[in-house]
Parts: sequence; C-alpha cells; structure tokens
Amino acid sequence: MNRAAGTGPLAPEFDAAAEVIRRAAVLARQGQDRLLDISVKSGPADLVSAVDRELDAFIVERLLDRFPADGSLSEEGGRRPGTSGRTWVVDPIDGTHNYVAGLPYHAISIALTQGSQTLLGLIYDATDGTIHSAIAVPDAAAPGPASAGTTAPALDADRGADARRGQLDVPSALVAVNLPAQAIFSEAGLHPPLDRIGDIRITGSLCLDLAWTAAGRFDACAYRHRDNPWDWAAGELIALSRGRSVTSTQWASTEIVLAGRSDVIAALTHSAAR
Repeated sequence: MNRAAGTGPLAPEFDAAAEVIRRAAVLARQGQDRLLDISVKSGPADLVSAVDRELDAFIVERLLDRFPADGSLSEEGGRRPGTSGRTWVVDPIDGTHNYVAGLPYHAISIALTQGSQTLLGLIYDATDGTIHSAIAVPDAAAPGPASAGTTAPALDADRGADARRGQLDVPSALVAVNLPAQAIFSEAGLHPPLDRIGDIRITGSLCLDLAWTAAGRFDACAYRHRDNPWDWAAGELIALSRGRSVTSTQWASTEIVLAGRSDVIAALTHSAAR
C-alpha cells in the first residue's frame, strides 16, 4: 500500500481515513478466508455478507470516534446525523459479489462530504493494495465540487498506464461500464455509442472503475448516480484530481454519468445524442 499523507487543513481527516481504510483492508482479507454469512438485498445480484456489515460498523465507528460532530452515510449502516455539516460516506466492500466469489475485484471507499462538495476521498484497491486518494482544494472563484482543484498522490504504475492509454485514439478507447444490461447491449450487439469505441470492461465495482479511470487504466467509465453516493463520491473526486472530466448524459432513456478523458467523453456524448 502507498503511504500517502494528507496536507493542508484536512490533513487530520485524511490521515485518520487512511489509517482506518488500511485496517479495514486487513480485516477484509481475513474475512475472505472464513465461511461467509451471505444474504440478498434488493435483488439476486445484490449481495451482502457479514463482513460488509462488520466493516461498515468498524469504519464508521472509528471515524466518528475521531470526529464526533460529523455524521455518516454508509451502504450497510444508513445515515447517522451529525452537527458539523460534514458527512463520512462509506462503502465497506464495493463488489461484494466478487468478494464472496474469491475474486480480487473489490474496493473499500471512504469520502468526506459537506453539502454537495466532496472534501476528500480514498479508495482501497484489493487487486494490488493501492490506496487511490484525493483532497479537494476549494476554488473561491468557481465554487462547487466539479470546479474544485484537487491534489492526489501519483503512483509510478498510474503514470505508466496513463501514458500508454494517452497514445490511443477514441476508436481504441477502453470504457468501463456499470449500467443495466439494456443500456449496454442491443439486439445487434453493444448499444450505441459503446459500439463506436474499442472495447468495454465490466468489473462489478464502480469504485474500482473510477479509481482505474483516474489512473489512466480505463479511458472512461459510464455509470448511474442513483441514491448511492458511497459508490461514486470518492471516485469522482479522485478522477477530477487527475484531470478527468465528469459529466451526465442520456443513453437508451437512462440518465448516466461519464467520467474519463475529455475526448472520449465528448465522442460518447455526441454519439448518444444523435
């Protein structure tokens, strides 16, 4: 795991979140070795394990012990109000289906938000132990989450992937999708505009999709916001911190969000509107 430390006024919050996410990652690895208590939530593909619930409680309790005035919003624990106006947004395991299958494609996500702005975000990548992260630097001239400047640790592996992907034109783009099947596939194959890019990937973890898009491993990713900011709050900030664009558009009567290279997003948005 990289050992990035926070800087600026949010350094205590960043360092606390980094320590908690590292510990949670150890617990997640240990939990995968035991017989899991698994149940179904909203549908047969929406699983939750005992480890999801245990990690959710662990992360939220540790953060609120450190910052008791803050609130929390977590996938398994719901909302706990605070008095500071800030909320810790937590996904203990994003990619639970992969996790219970013994696959490494899952992540832990922690973000700190205030109103509509994400102040910091961290994503633990179980495939290689990397912690992708960013801290927002407010821009007084143009406030708002999408216009905030950001800073994030840059990893050598990320810079290499970014350089390799940057050599490829839009028709060779690799796009991650976290969408309903009808927005991905048509009777003729991939649904437009996905049929106009090089290839797609479905990882089963939106947190990983956004972290890998920020790192340059994917050229873009497509997903729905819905009412689950634990899936995207940290990842969108990290993507913005690496110069990626984030915008919304419409595909197959489904409102989606695109994050990634601006040229790839422009091509996909233009194609979808035709």
